[in-house]
Amino acid sequence: MEMYAHIIAVGIANGTHDRKIEEYQITLNAGGAAWVKVLEGDGELATFLETGLAVKPDLVERAMTELHEQGQTLIPDIELKEVEGPALGLRKTPIDF
Repeated sequence: MEMYAHIIAVGIANGTHDRKIEEYQITLNAGGAAWVKVLEGDGELATFLETGLAVKPDLVERAMTELHEQGQTLIPDIELKEVEGPALGLRKTPIDF
């Protein structure tokens, strides 16, 4: 199923050794449902995008830059089979229009 990813910075999380790290929410939208996951830190987000969703590195870099500058970003043309969502730690939620 083809979808797009909307990523927003949602706050600051407590990391190890009293470090503060950015917390992100990624929402994958397709049709009448959305898949949601919260990730901590740039590294976790970039790894999820590249390995979990197979987003090309140049698109990940662009998305991370836009996220830092604007607090949100969109990545189009994500391919994900519905059965893969739970294995990637995504929760399915309904969309109200």
